[in-house]
Amino acid sequence: IIWINYLCIENKISLSNVNLSEIEGELKKCGFNGGWFQRIDKNELKLIGFNILNDRQQIYDKIHELISKYPKYNTYECVEGKMDHKNDGNNTSSFDVNKDNDEYIEQNGIQIPKQFLCPITKKIMIEPVQIFDDITYEKKAIIKYLEQYKQSPITKEIVEDDNDLIILPNRKLTQKIQTFLY
Repeated sequence: IIWINYLCIENKISLSNVNLSEIEGELKKCGFNGGWFQRIDKNELKLIGFNILNDRQQIYDKIHELISKYPKYNTYECVEGKMDHKNDGNNTSSFDVNKDNDEYIEQNGIQIPKQFLCPITKKIMIEPVQIFDDITYEKKAIIKYLEQYKQSPITKEIVEDDNDLIILPNRKLTQKIQTFLY
């Protein structure tokens, strides 16, 4: 629903008078998960609240555009209180959704992987970079921090001079964050 809302805000789709909160409630009530979207048809979209044909067509097209762009994206399926992580149907691992999971932080009802958050700003990183301490930070935040303190905010390792300061983009994490957000 967040993704659909984003598409509307960015004028990538134009929906009629659709109540996305009601649709989100219907999705939760029916127990739909990410894997469901890979096999969806337009009529099922009507069942969850997209009553106008044009709305269904736009959502259907965007879902399939996303699936085409990320065909081997991992999916999660909730079975008896456990999340099963399925990777191309070969490997399966699981974690208990009822236990505290230190790898996620919940904000506004959304579970955000901690690795997406900058240790300095505590916000989702837009331009993640890795520095000499092998930790990833938001680029603007770590540059400002290093200019002021000349040491790692986590390990307290000191930067002797500017030649020791190497900032590398963390492209893999950037891609994961982009997939999560969009």
